[in-house]
Amino acid sequence: MAGGTCGGMVGSLRHVHMYAETTWGDKPSSPAYIHLPHASYNARFRSETRKSALFTGLMAKKHNQKFRGMVTGQLTLPLFGYVRQGQSLARHILDWGLNPTDPDNQDYPSKGFQVAESVISSSKEQNGVRVNQLTITGSDSAPEISMSLDIVGKTEVNLTTLQTVPDDMEKLLNFDFKDTTLVIDSVTTKMASFSFVKANGMRGYYLNSSSLTCLPKTSDLVTLSLVVVKDANTYEAEDRGLSPTTEHSITLTFKGLHNGTGTGGTNWTVITMAMPRCSMEPMADDTIEMEGLIFQTLNFICLKPDDTQKQYNLTYTEAA
Repeated sequence: MAGGTCGGMVGSLRHVHMYAETTWGDKPSSPAYIHLPHASYNARFRSETRKSALFTGLMAKKHNQKFRGMVTGQLTLPLFGYVRQGQSLARHILDWGLNPTDPDNQDYPSKGFQVAESVISSSKEQNGVRVNQLTITGSDSAPEISMSLDIVGKTEVNLTTLQTVPDDMEKLLNFDFKDTTLVIDSVTTKMASFSFVKANGMRGYYLNSSSLTCLPKTSDLVTLSLVVVKDANTYEAEDRGLSPTTEHSITLTFKGLHNGTGTGGTNWTVITMAMPRCSMEPMADDTIEMEGLIFQTLNFICLKPDDTQKQYNLTYTEAA
């Protein structure tokens, strides 16, 4: 007996491509598309409505008007060493969200996204997308290195032409937490988890328009949280000491296989994130179990050095 179909769309066939913009909100004439494997992408155009609060002699509302909107949502994905257009997918995302070469520029890099679904009429293209906040995490309980991006964009339109999915997805492997190295003040340190957060303070302005007129970066806050085994009272003593000048140099190094998509003779994509001025925030409570180790959560704010460096310095290399 022949089976019927629901007529709906299948989630596994959904895919996303992105491309760089040279002018915020404008699609280039010949964009260089990058296929973007991801765990979730829920960014979409979200409208705003208004309802006049008037004394009309009626309890019920008489109208509901949509008057403006923007693209908002989240993108989550692992770090990938897989190389496209001369750079790893991890670098494409990190450079977009962290802008390491010019972090004080209010005109942050922007991307265009094509979100394709199995029914083409439901596919869409978004432009002027910038990163409001980027979070990188890793832990023993979630062993892949993951990124979560809070994103904001200008416009969204229907998409009529879909990009092709690459045929070498078997080479796509994520960065693992076990391959991550933590160094605090030149000492290699074991950790149970980490979380790096970069908040850009994107603020959208409509300026007498139904779509965003500008989307500047308005702030720059970098924080780092580490969970480490408690083996001394070093950090408690620092907290009690109330020194206004005590700081730490912290480096995180991530490694992921590029599986032949990178430079010949190498196997690994390596990302080194150096934070030269980390000031510890007030101590959090220890995590204590009856039958287990005691862990400390160390929270830092990453400060800008007095020279031309940023709160963080990113180095991208490849290794055998």
